[in-house]
Amino acid sequence: MQPTGWLKICEPSMTNFDHTIDPGMDQELRTKRVISEHTARNFFGYVWFTGGQFHEEVWVQYHPRAVRSAPTLDALMQMVNTEFGAA
Repeated sequence: MQPTGWLKICEPSMTNFDHTIDPGMDQELRTKRVISEHTARNFFGYVWFTGGQFHEEVWVQYHPRAVRSAPTLDALMQMVNTEFGAA
């Protein structure tokens, strides 16, 4: 579950529109208590960094479905896209 009381930000973010992670997102998440976004056609994700890993709470049709974790944003994006759709 995503941390409570943290600031939700829209940018920097990850998007499946062009399969990119905005420059600076890694650093922003590592150094601040913020939650960013991963947008896709089949799901929406909230992304944050704690405990030495990046985490994503994946929502499908307005319902939380899973939390996935990985050591890098690239690995997290690949993992979530493989499971929930890369479009």
